Amino acid sequence: MGGAEQVMLALGRELPRYGFDPVLAAMRPGKLTEVARSQGIEAYAFAEDHRYRDFGSIWRGAGWLTKLTQSTGAQLLHATHTAHLYAWLASRRTKVPEVWHVHDLPASERDSVSALNGYLLPLHTLFTTQRVAEAYPRLRRHPFSIIPPSCVESEAIRARERRPDVRARLGLPCGPLLLTVTRLQEHKGHSTLLEAAAAVLRARPDAVFGVVGAARTTEQEAYRSGLLVEAQRLGIGPRFRLLGFVDDEDLAELYRAAEALVHPSWSEGYGLVLLEAMGMGLPVIAAAATGPAEILQNEENGLLVPVRDAQALVAAIVRVLGEMDLRDRLRAAGLQTAARLTLHAMVASTAELYREVITAAGRASR
Repeated sequence: MGGAEQVMLALGRELPRYGFDPVLAAMRPGKLTEVARSQGIEAYAFAEDHRYRDFGSIWRGAGWLTKLTQSTGAQLLHATHTAHLYAWLASRRTKVPEVWHVHDLPASERDSVSALNGYLLPLHTLFTTQRVAEAYPRLRRHPFSIIPPSCVESEAIRARERRPDVRARLGLPCGPLLLTVTRLQEHKGHSTLLEAAAAVLRARPDAVFGVVGAARTTEQEAYRSGLLVEAQRLGIGPRFRLLGFVDDEDLAELYRAAEALVHPSWSEGYGLVLLEAMGMGLPVIAAAATGPAEILQNEENGLLVPVRDAQALVAAIVRVLGEMDLRDRLRAAGLQTAARLTLHAMVASTAELYREVITAAGRASR
């Protein structure tokens, strides 16, 4: 699941401590509702597995959300991504205020649903970072807030069951491990990583690249196959390993085993995996996309390189592998960053925002 889904699950788990009774409404059936229910969150899903460009289904989905809003007695709707389209319609029908949670930069202008979303004003917009907020000047002319979506629980990750045999089980050869954890999608920058890995391995043939990320769709499986072909073409197949899905315990062990997290994404609204790694004491090297550039201060708590710049990525990786003092400094500063950007801070700020929006909506309705 992506960062937005992780944020919603974290809010669903933690908001009861702040006096709220959250209900999760997914606009299509799938894993999100299953995971939510397994975590004790009341969750429902619109039954139609539809495309967001199917406006008939969107209309029916908005009707379903309207009825759910009324039946649960909801006082606020909190929508992420394209769910704003349904929530905006439900908000207009029920007079329940909506907060639209914007995680990413605007999509292509050719994306009709995303373009339409940008013209449907919620009562309040919640942005994840200052840079994301700056990309929506129209929304910033109306009430908005910025709350970093920091739903990482570092102590819980550190407390996971130890599995020291993880490298052997996953087929990772000996050598300094450079870990990448991201979805198998083109904009996550795997092609940049492949190019950089080939150059790093010429300088450091003992290095090992481990890429975590499951192929969950036919498209992602084809993408994964293409990465394997390219790794073989570059002659780095044995030391560039696509690990697929790994569970939470194995991932924590990979964080412990690695020398650095390498995050080559071309586009990234935030980057929760950076905080996970930093909370485990792992130095972070990242392309300076929107989210990483907000989390990292170059040369202080991480290394930032230009997006799509394989040679700059090579230089950063070689530095981290070769300079123990740099690794130690990044590790210490990263732990401090992870300790500051906490789940508690995110949930407390969100709960305060909810109260403000509900109060403002009550005044407006008088």
